[in-house]
Amino acid sequence: MGEACPYRFVLVSMSYEKTMSKKKRSSRNEPSQVDEEAVTSPPQGEFDFDTAGKESSYVVEAAGSPAVAVAASEADAVHTALVYLLPEQADLVRRIAEAANLRILAAGAPGSGGSAIVADSLSTERCIDFRHQILELNPDLVWVLTLDEVGDEELALLQRGSGRPVLTLEPLPAGISDCPSPNDASNSVVLSPLLRHTQMVGVFNDIRDSFGVVRSINVTMRGHRIHGSLYARLTDAVDIMEYLCGSAEQVDAAMSGPLGEPPDSLRAMHGHITVNARFTENCCACMHVSDLGASWARGLTILGEGGCIRLTDRVFEWWNQDGNLVDTSALHEHSESRSSGNSTNGTSDQFAEGFLLDAVRSTLDLSRNRAIPPSNVARTVAVCEAVRLSLRTGQAESPRKILQLIEAST
Repeated sequence: MGEACPYRFVLVSMSYEKTMSKKKRSSRNEPSQVDEEAVTSPPQGEFDFDTAGKESSYVVEAAGSPAVAVAASEADAVHTALVYLLPEQADLVRRIAEAANLRILAAGAPGSGGSAIVADSLSTERCIDFRHQILELNPDLVWVLTLDEVGDEELALLQRGSGRPVLTLEPLPAGISDCPSPNDASNSVVLSPLLRHTQMVGVFNDIRDSFGVVRSINVTMRGHRIHGSLYARLTDAVDIMEYLCGSAEQVDAAMSGPLGEPPDSLRAMHGHITVNARFTENCCACMHVSDLGASWARGLTILGEGGCIRLTDRVFEWWNQDGNLVDTSALHEHSESRSSGNSTNGTSDQFAEGFLLDAVRSTLDLSRNRAIPPSNVARTVAVCEAVRLSLRTGQAESPRKILQLIEAST
């Protein structure tokens, strides 16, 4: 469908490999070999989260189980989608649609002539009336990669559920008043890719009790525009921070980049943001997020009673307090077939596309529900709004006070 891909998705198996020096996890299979490049020495200095240049493939990530990338020809059935995207995201959408055996019924985009450009690029109909065509075309999936120029009525339709799964790169709430009610059980919106859904965080979940109390974390996330906005990167970072550390008591943020003034809305954020967070318990965290990164990269350092854990989208390492390696896990590629001259080059951006591919598949599979509970959405928005407020005031702000406003408004 559409123009020829610069490369084709190949059948690749991603084997889950690990080593354990002292304690084995009974919930995982013993590896056939060790990824010798994954771990070479105890952690020293700054950890390089940049995974560019390392061999990778399109990945179907599933927390707690090995990942397998499946060729489009092996998909169980053809599904349909209505897509709203930026013109520069068209190639990304085409590649994922082909791999997921997804037929795009209509495509829309912001800007004058945007819908015509993406519809032509994807060889499909133009999406002119978003609300009407969702009902008329009845797609299996509503896939939203940008919220630029999405009106309040369309946003409300997505927010309350359009009767079909919604997959979005962007957080739907634009602020306090847009948060769903904590008692809303009809939420079918999946925000992806979230770090908490990756296999390496699944590895941490397996050993969390053995590791003990988390005392400090450092989260780094970057990408460029086709991967989503700065608000999306901040939401991902806040989500994993609260998942590991609990509710933040105060956040103190700083921003640099092309904006002359602090943003007046979450969606207007653009550039680089650093955040220091305090918690009522004996815990602290820092976040560094950017939508001006040269490539996709996510990294997390966890410090606590069990030592130091460092993980990315594809590598997990656990070192104890004595500097000894306790556990390491990695995704290791075993290529079973490649198309001559069209194999992937293993960039971080391609790895990111693997998460988006799995997000499409998992959202269509209703048994793999990854919709975020409304109560979690409200807490995350509260932290993001506190970050934005801190950018304006230059002082630490309280997410708890903003959460109280959200709860009062819903």
